[in-house]
Amino acid sequence: MVGINAENIYLISIQVSAILACIAGILISFEHDLRYDIGIFAILMGIVSSIIGGIGNIPASIIGGFLLGIIENMSVWVFPPGYKRVISFGILIAFLLVRPQGIFGKGNDEFLS
Repeated sequence: MVGINAENIYLISIQVSAILACIAGILISFEHDLRYDIGIFAILMGIVSSIIGGIGNIPASIIGGFLLGIIENMSVWVFPPGYKRVISFGILIAFLLVRPQGIFGKGNDEFLS
């Protein structure tokens, strides 16, 4: 209605997201070996961060991801680097036991009673 072609904007947004995905893949390949299963850890950490932040709350999932990344990388000062994933899943288990709705999630009273 105002002269903006929606199809062109759609194509540009797909191209920008593909370029950003390529850059992310290149940056991840610097840290890890290039293998067929390189993305599984990124997917798992995304799931863990969304559970820690609270499922269904995108800003809380972002904060959960930052929290998980900071704790995971600061744990290298205390534990060997091979334990980074163990610590991440330990944090996940602790959150599931103590606060299963996440950091900013709303409590489910029906579940508790």
